Amino acid sequence: MLKHRLISAAILLSLLSGSLLLKDLPGQLLFLAFATLLVVKGSREFLNMSSLIYSKGYTWIAGLCAILPVYGAFFENFYGRKNLSFAGFAATISFLLIGGFSKVLREPDLKNGLMKMTATLACFTYLVIPTWFLAMVYFGCGLNISGDERKLTFFIIAVTKASDVGAYFVGMTSNKLLPGGNHKIAPRLSPGKSWEGFFGGIAFSIGVAFLFLQLSEGRLGSCILEFHNGVGRGLNAWDCIIVGSVCAILGFIGDVSESVMKRVSGLKDSGSILPGMGGVLDVLDSLILVSPLFYAYLWFRLPIVS
Repeated sequence: MLKHRLISAAILLSLLSGSLLLKDLPGQLLFLAFATLLVVKGSREFLNMSSLIYSKGYTWIAGLCAILPVYGAFFENFYGRKNLSFAGFAATISFLLIGGFSKVLREPDLKNGLMKMTATLACFTYLVIPTWFLAMVYFGCGLNISGDERKLTFFIIAVTKASDVGAYFVGMTSNKLLPGGNHKIAPRLSPGKSWEGFFGGIAFSIGVAFLFLQLSEGRLGSCILEFHNGVGRGLNAWDCIIVGSVCAILGFIGDVSESVMKRVSGLKDSGSILPGMGGVLDVLDSLILVSPLFYAYLWFRLPIVS
């Protein structure tokens, strides 16, 4: 299991690193392709779980509405036109409602149609909106960060996923070392999650955030994360503590929330596309609650684009 998990993690990290390291349009297109794959596959996984719980939504409407906001963020960066991403998001909402209710009205059973529409809206809210905010950070939509937006994306993903890694290893180690095992948080939903792992995840997230701080100030070599016209000379210690702690806590809540859906639907994993990790939602669950709040944090922390 650990071997397969590490292989899948290496593949995902390679794709993410490529979108960060490749300059200009090639990197942006790689990120766009990667994000498209995630939201389309993730939408299918969500609707599959939904069908096992109460009703399956409108797959093609959910899939199309999943990619439109991400492409809106790309074209805002490509054409340099402000607020194009928000305009595209507004158009996506209209298409979702018009297309969805047009399908509902053609259903023989209107109640069943409304249940499908509800599942489609839930998919959009749960998966598409958070992914859109992550894309907005990557393409710098509405943020005055002068070219460092891609590094910010890598930062928030690294800090959030560090919590998953820390929780996994600290939880596993404490379960072996402590007499009687570690202290479970929600054994009915996720037997592997413990309080030891939870606090270990917070420590890992803050540690990774401080690592980026050291890199941004050139203390550990070349500058990897540096803000221009943004947060003064870069990240500070309070940013690391706040972002690291919040990412770990919200990441944990996102993980447990997906566990609820899997438990009710009777599935062990949301999918099988990533050996050792499961499906797309199993990877994105910790980022779903983090990305919108991180965008809001940057919007208030950075100067507003004029």
